[in-house]
Amino acid sequence: MKKKSKIWCRLFVLGIAVVFLAGIANAQDKDKIVIGQAIALSGPLAGGVAISGGKVYELWVEEVNKNGGL
Repeated sequence: MKKKSKIWCRLFVLGIAVVFLAGIANAQDKDKIVIGQAIALSGPLAGGVAISGGKVYELWVEEVNKNGGL
């Protein structure tokens, strides 16, 4: 039983490494920097996000792009 769990653990680690390396290779091909933010669009937190998070983020993007971007 321990031998099977070691094999599965190694396969899992190998899978994580492949996904990580694929992400690095994909990131090098891009000529843009992508920045994201997780916000609540519905539910009990959506009202607070609409006031404090969403619009502020959009204003920041406009300001940075107006000044030439990153």
